[in-house]
Amino acid sequence: MYHASADTILAHSLLASLPEVRADQVGVMGISWGGVIVSTVMGLDDRIAFAIPTYGNGHKYDIPNYFGAALESHELYREVWDPMNWIESSQTPALWLTGLEENNFSHDSQASTYHQASGPKMVAVVPELGHGHAVAWERPEPYDFADSVLAGEAWGVNSALNLSAGVAEAEFISARPLSSAELIYSTDAGWTGDFTWTTLSASLSEGPAGVWTASAELPSDATAWLINAYAPSSDPSDAYGYASPEVVLSSSYQEVINVSLSPQPALSLGHPLASERSIGALQVSFTAPSYIEIVDVVVHSESHPGAFCSPRELPLTLKSPAPSQHSLELSFDNTIAGLQETEVATATVSVLWARLDGLVEEVSLPVQVTARTSFEVVYDVSAPWSSQTVYAGDQVTITNAAEVELDLDQSVSQLHVTDGRLSLNSGHSLSVATQLSVGAQGQLEVSDGTLYHSPSSLPVNGHLLVNGGTINSDMAGYSRGISGSGLLELTSGALSFTGGVPQNTLDLNVHTRISGGVAALSGQVRIGLNAPTIFEVVGDEAQLSMVRLNMGGTINKGTLRFVLNETGVSGITVPGWMNLGAAKLEVDGSAYQGGPASFVLVNSNNLTALIPSSDISISGFDPALTVSIDQNSADDWVRLVIE
Repeated sequence: MYHASADTILAHSLLASLPEVRADQVGVMGISWGGVIVSTVMGLDDRIAFAIPTYGNGHKYDIPNYFGAALESHELYREVWDPMNWIESSQTPALWLTGLEENNFSHDSQASTYHQASGPKMVAVVPELGHGHAVAWERPEPYDFADSVLAGEAWGVNSALNLSAGVAEAEFISARPLSSAELIYSTDAGWTGDFTWTTLSASLSEGPAGVWTASAELPSDATAWLINAYAPSSDPSDAYGYASPEVVLSSSYQEVINVSLSPQPALSLGHPLASERSIGALQVSFTAPSYIEIVDVVVHSESHPGAFCSPRELPLTLKSPAPSQHSLELSFDNTIAGLQETEVATATVSVLWARLDGLVEEVSLPVQVTARTSFEVVYDVSAPWSSQTVYAGDQVTITNAAEVELDLDQSVSQLHVTDGRLSLNSGHSLSVATQLSVGAQGQLEVSDGTLYHSPSSLPVNGHLLVNGGTINSDMAGYSRGISGSGLLELTSGALSFTGGVPQNTLDLNVHTRISGGVAALSGQVRIGLNAPTIFEVVGDEAQLSMVRLNMGGTINKGTLRFVLNETGVSGITVPGWMNLGAAKLEVDGSAYQGGPASFVLVNSNNLTALIPSSDISISGFDPALTVSIDQNSADDWVRLVIE
């Protein structure tokens, strides 16, 4: 990036020095990664007359594709070379050109970039534009934009954009008549490159002269949208002699985002008088097409000023929309408040998050802290959870074979199911802040509800079953470990450990069995670190992904076991890198009733080390079938082949 940016600036100097070149009329257009370079250079070289970043942009470290995987933990790139570090100083008029179905750079990252720029901007999101050099420079938009800027100013601009009472409205100022307009929207979430887009006709009217208003009703389930207007090109043929289509003038890309805090109506914490400080946690959930960025957490309206603070390092990017929730810690210091038994301190915590256009919105939650001496709650007889009063700072123990059903939303500091059973089967949520364990005679079942897990370690010596509900853990900035002699089992629902980067490890040192539902594990997953461990996939009804899988080195003792049902077995998708150099593989075909077939057991984007052939075991198949394992470094997979 240093040399690419420097050479672009030098090329500008060279062109401007030529006697046949008008030095004040040199612009720059970059396509794909060239668009990234342009997005950087336009913030460094103030001599540029105009810029046309095409596809490429800044803020790529949050894109949920190969860019995000490579750059999310690349501090030098994020802090020095991402265009977001430079674009704010750019006064250069820019055309941000891309295609509606662009599948390398995301619309949200592009919008974040052009909203950060200080200069005039024009946006063109062309519905039929693919990704490539020729298809971009054959479009009329770059030529029309350059001609109009050099003549004075861009021929068109989106001057206002509004969504009110379900109606999306865009105002355009245009030096040429607009012929039509349309609303383009999606109901999808995740990676914008995978979105399906729907087009609706929009009304278009002019008044006063040169000011056009386009509007249409936005469907209630829309998650992302923009409005396109169309005008005739200034030249009936482009630079290559092809007939020019109409040019596109787009509004800014928009997302429908909602952020909420829980527990509602307030966060009630208990502070143990034996401690100077205590930690509580509130939960943040959001709905959005992709991610949100928490830029600040502010505590105000304190009854005891200075006693509260949020220790979380910010900004914080949240990548998993609802039903996932993300924990934000809140610290209380009683050396400042000086509370005595049953005395209370209050405050309000506000979470501030940034929209694509850089504007900051906030949501707030009241907080109450009660000082107490005892924080232990014991369930030793079968009863609903609400049969006892439990505070967020309490340590809850289930023992004596008691069966407890969670019948309200609850936050606790510690939960220990030592001898008995806790069931989440009524749609309620339980958040555990500091310690969670399942004893040898304990069972924790999540059938209809959500267990939010914040502790760094989770000992499972009994049975932890996800059977229709969700276990959610925020890995952003944290490492987690699940260990023990028991069983972690997912039959339906979701096991979700999201937001982790390579430095955030998820160690699985407990027998894990996945036979259904969705297992989404981020960070760097390590199976069997220092302890023989089985990760078992049974049947073909589960969806499994691990962002990175590390079973290499000399201290890993993990086994991947695949047990086929009548028709096959699910595979594990690893979008990042994968090291299987110390892994063992077991395949059981006892239940398989099909014929010749192949099943990709583990598939990654970068398989760095294969499973040793001596550690591969295949059993149970019909002797008439020939069964083998195909490991392919070129295709980055481990595949079961049945012939």
